[in-house]
Amino acid sequence: MIRKNYFLFFYKKTPILFFKKNEELIYKYNKLKEKESKLLSYIVKEDSLLRRLKKCCKTSDPFPKKDFYQIVDRVNELYDGFANRLLISYPNLTKDDIVVCCLLKIQLTPTEIAILTDSMPDAIYKRKQRIKERINYNSNSSLDDFIYIF
Repeated sequence: MIRKNYFLFFYKKTPILFFKKNEELIYKYNKLKEKESKLLSYIVKEDSLLRRLKKCCKTSDPFPKKDFYQIVDRVNELYDGFANRLLISYPNLTKDDIVVCCLLKIQLTPTEIAILTDSMPDAIYKRKQRIKERINYNSNSSLDDFIYIF
């Protein structure tokens, strides 16, 4: 009889404990993501190639096309093989799509990407839409959110 009561008591408490543990894990996960974001933005600021990229954005100078592939390599290093994982998961993406995704990953705006690629911001918005179609991303959230999480 005692065992039965103990089981019922334990059973009734489990959902509450599970909920609290889940909340705690979500909180810790969000804190880790926040710290990761700060750390990566610090690395981006300190990296000479990425600093040059940001400088081109501020001065409205196009970025040399040959250097975009160095950016892809750098993003791969910083974000655990991001471009490689993207290409493996979505092989129908073009090299230019991968470059745009990498620029979005380092949190550049479409206007900044347009400056760097010597194109119009509307062209970047259209490219983002094509990328969403190529990866069959039908969610209401933006491609930027997908890139951030991926």
